Amino acid sequence: ISNFRPVKRILDVIEVFNIVNQKVQSELILIGDGPDIDKAKAYVVSKGLESSVHFMGYEKHIDDMLRDADLFLLPSENESFGLVALEAMSFGVPVISTSSGGICELVLDNFNGYTCEVGDVYNMGKKAIHLLLNDNLYKEMCSNAFQTAKKYELKTIIALYEECYREVL
Repeated sequence: ISNFRPVKRILDVIEVFNIVNQKVQSELILIGDGPDIDKAKAYVVSKGLESSVHFMGYEKHIDDMLRDADLFLLPSENESFGLVALEAMSFGVPVISTSSGGICELVLDNFNGYTCEVGDVYNMGKKAIHLLLNDNLYKEMCSNAFQTAKKYELKTIIALYEECYREVL
């Protein structure tokens, strides 16, 4: 789920999927649009993945897609927070992301997903395969992802902001 522009590294998403799909039969759902979409579509064709990769375009209602997802990939060059990762986690979906920017505060390596260096598609793919092929680990990470997301519920966050304001005043 992205605006497909260079910082989001959409070709890395497709390459990670390509690695995973060689060991675990999968489908990749790409939601969004942007300047890199034509490059992404061409890359999918060059890898022969047309039957497994689905470009959904802009979608307003993503809940059903996230609810059905097994894994969420976010290999961005930089994320200030990663709101879309939080949305995935709210459905108990583990996240594999880069270890850059604020995303590391949300995606905790080996707890609710995995983090890797920017551009390290091999490790992202390897970790995704490991997670998808280990039921107990997968269930644990799904639960941890959901528990992490609960910490960001509106009533919890508002209480934290109010406390912060009280301390400042």
